[in-house]
Amino acid sequence: MHSLRTCMVVLALTLILATSSSAITYTRPIVRSSGSGGACTDLLNPCMQSQSSNLSVPINGINSPAPYLTVGFPGTGPTGLQTFTFLYSDVFDVSNIQPGTILTFTFNPNYFSGALNGNFGISGCSSDGSTPGIYDTNFNNLGLPCTNLSDSSKGTEFYTETDGTNQITLAFHCPPTSVDPNCSTFPQAYSGFNIAGTSQTFDWGFTVSDDQTGAGKYLPTAVTETQSVPEPATATLLMAGLLSAGFIRRRKTAV
Repeated sequence: MHSLRTCMVVLALTLILATSSSAITYTRPIVRSSGSGGACTDLLNPCMQSQSSNLSVPINGINSPAPYLTVGFPGTGPTGLQTFTFLYSDVFDVSNIQPGTILTFTFNPNYFSGALNGNFGISGCSSDGSTPGIYDTNFNNLGLPCTNLSDSSKGTEFYTETDGTNQITLAFHCPPTSVDPNCSTFPQAYSGFNIAGTSQTFDWGFTVSDDQTGAGKYLPTAVTETQSVPEPATATLLMAGLLSAGFIRRRKTAV
């Protein structure tokens, strides 16, 4: 009997540890790429540029473009000529993020560990220009998605992360009221540019470290965006429906 009880305790501890390990959370890095180089024309210095790609991320079933942020490093190619070695980052945006938004990013199981441990992060804006954006060393706005967080922000004051099987979930919320009682610092109105360089009202840009192939294997295979709190109109309709149901039920009871 003692042996059976011991086995049950060990099994319970094993299940607790397994559950705890799957619930380990990481902090998404904020990648601020501005100032990593100028245009990719000078073979003597590092460069950075925006570049269109054939990659996209399905967000609630609708594909969102994922252009490249390309960084080049000068060197000597196989033929002995100066050339660039390019590394790619895939950047994309998710719109309409506000306190109460829940984003669930699903990844290819073969590459999830890389995304979990730092390949997947938040694209941070720079204030190098007159408007927030991603700038090269010549102060050219590259027109890529970014999140307009302050330089001192870690981002985590606006979300809580939960990691599961091949998924990363970010639940967005206001900062503590002791820090920001009116939630005025939440990036809600303007957070950067799209690939065409025009102002957008999306809230958060995300980035995935790619490799020299630019194949996008670390990109999410799907993003689900939901709201934890019903919108006011939805809540009003729901309340009206509940009240109507209660009224009808009382009438039936009375009859």
